[in-house]
Amino acid sequence: MITVFYVVDEVVPHATDGHRLHLCGPKLVLADNEVIMMEAVGAYLGLQQDNALFAYFFPAWRTLLRITRVRRMANL
Repeated sequence: MITVFYVVDEVVPHATDGHRLHLCGPKLVLADNEVIMMEAVGAYLGLQQDNALFAYFFPAWRTLLRITRVRRMANL
């Protein structure tokens, strides 16, 4: 998964000329390259539905967001 992220992180800026893919609506929590990585890994694992992707990735992201929130609070 980390390898896929690094590849996507290198390719997306070149493919989009540095522009964001999601231009309207509310500000997103995840970056474009993170969402593309999740879709690519999900397709490889055979997770075709959004709810399957959410069930697979949510526990890891919940932990990461919790750690980030604690670090932010510690910097106040």
